[in-house]
Amino acid sequence: MYKGIDVSKYQGVIDWDAVKKAGLDFAILRCGYGTDLPSQDDPYFERNVSECDRLGIPYGVYLYSYALSIEDAHSEAKHVLRLLKNKKPSYPVYIDIEYDTYKNRHGITGKQLFTDIVKTFCEDLEADHYFVGWYTNKEFYEGYIYPEQLKAYTFWYARPHVSNPEKYGQAISQTEIGTTGGHWAGINGACDTDICSVDFPKIIKSKGFNGFDKTINQTNPTTVQPKPESVINVPDYYMVQYGDTLSGIAERFHTTVANLAAINHIANPNLIRTGQKLVLKGSVATDKVSVIYYVVKPGDTLSEIAIQYKTSVKNLCKLNPQIKNPDRIYAGQRIRVK
Repeated sequence: MYKGIDVSKYQGVIDWDAVKKAGLDFAILRCGYGTDLPSQDDPYFERNVSECDRLGIPYGVYLYSYALSIEDAHSEAKHVLRLLKNKKPSYPVYIDIEYDTYKNRHGITGKQLFTDIVKTFCEDLEADHYFVGWYTNKEFYEGYIYPEQLKAYTFWYARPHVSNPEKYGQAISQTEIGTTGGHWAGINGACDTDICSVDFPKIIKSKGFNGFDKTINQTNPTTVQPKPESVINVPDYYMVQYGDTLSGIAERFHTTVANLAAINHIANPNLIRTGQKLVLKGSVATDKVSVIYYVVKPGDTLSEIAIQYKTSVKNLCKLNPQIKNPDRIYAGQRIRVK
């Protein structure tokens, strides 16, 4: 496990030398809150980044979300992108979404809206090739959002002062906050502490996320020849590892994203999950069945789509293993119907 802290302006001027000496492995730094306004930047963000860079402390970034609409979510993504210019965080970039008095005052309680806000933020950051994720607490996770729609993104779970937190697929768990006894050497007063089970710097740097150049083999690059197709030993299956992408798997096993998506019935090539078992051998050409996809429209139900394509809800769920609950599909979702 890697030991970390998450900090913001509330920790003031941090003695980062003392922080590192105390055994810190990583930090998550707040860059600001809300939409893209300079007045909402965290005033200590630039200093904290500079100190982490100086001392070689791996860091990630988070923004506290006050989004009330998809438009706000786009603006919050722009806020982060502006502040990340010329920076290279080796941990993910997170949206921190929680239920608070501001959202309550504006009457924002819709689970699908909260879910879409997270997806919008993450999609905008992914478009700029950032490794993204989301953060929330137990109350919000279980009552205010649809987590199953967010499995494509890494999860940071706030469960302070609990020795055995629920296993929700989190890569990082927030173990303490200031009010439950969180502290770290080099910080005056309280702070949040975290543990991480994933080597994010290795993943992010090797795959070229967050401004890093993708790691390649530099040993005599002009003379190294690829192994002939005829002698490549391709297994029948591959188990998806954390940080994998379908394009990376396709490249590794000398196939294409389209072929892997077709033979594994993957509706969205950008959505694969850790532990998923992929068939590697086969081709689109040998698949006798004509594959047809449908993009869900507002108001659609799975039963109506089944009737439209002369099939059953059960068969649609079989063709689309990402659908865990037949009553929960969302506008814009791409599903296989044949």
